Amino acid sequence: MASIIYNNAKLLFADQSLDFVNGAINVILVDNYVPDVVNDVYLSDISNYEISGTGYTSAGQTLTTKRWIVDNVNDRVILSADSPDWSNSTLSATGAILYRQVITSASQTSTNYQIGTPGTINWNFQDVLSDVAISLSIDGGNNYSFITNDTPNTGSYTWTPTSANFCTSAIIQVQGLLYTDPIDGVIIDFSDITATSNFFSITNDPYTLGHLSYTYVDYTRSTLISFIDFSGMYVTTGNDFAINWSPYDGILYI
Repeated sequence: MASIIYNNAKLLFADQSLDFVNGAINVILVDNYVPDVVNDVYLSDISNYEISGTGYTSAGQTLTTKRWIVDNVNDRVILSADSPDWSNSTLSATGAILYRQVITSASQTSTNYQIGTPGTINWNFQDVLSDVAISLSIDGGNNYSFITNDTPNTGSYTWTPTSANFCTSAIIQVQGLLYTDPIDGVIIDFSDITATSNFFSITNDPYTLGHLSYTYVDYTRSTLISFIDFSGMYVTTGNDFAINWSPYDGILYI
């Protein structure tokens, strides 16, 4: 079994900003992925290779009971953890990736929306420092248009709906920007999750959009650590696996 440690992860080891034991470390399964130790840095860089299937949840599973074990016989260290359990699953994977999980939370406070009346779009991003883009869908999320494509992440934006925004299936999307490309940002959809339709209305009558909260795995900032190649392995659910390396594999000899 061949495995690698991403170069960025080596740097995080060196400056002690990556904590295997106390940090949130997840494992995902991938298929047909060829690792790039230089350019693959974040989970978003490899998300297209993450598998799907019965019994598998996007973003994988969090490792528990993590610990370091020193193997003096083979001159290596081992990161050990309890095995992820994908029992009762139908999956096909050629490898696994460990990554440091970053969680982003967001919320919107209660707001009224009415045509011709200024309303406030409120949000709260945890750990998102970039500007945001705000978009509106009036067809239940099929199409979006910008309310603003770049505004400071202050948590508040005043917007006046027009008659062109009349609808009963509205969603407002607040998206954290990385660089200048909203596609790379964290997306938060604000719809009325307490309503049967899961949308809110923009009409001539006031509509109160209640307090909403969301929690996401932030693919754009969750750092890749190691890739484990399943080639030549017989993998069955419920079996342990370990990531082993010698001092010359790049973790102790940088």
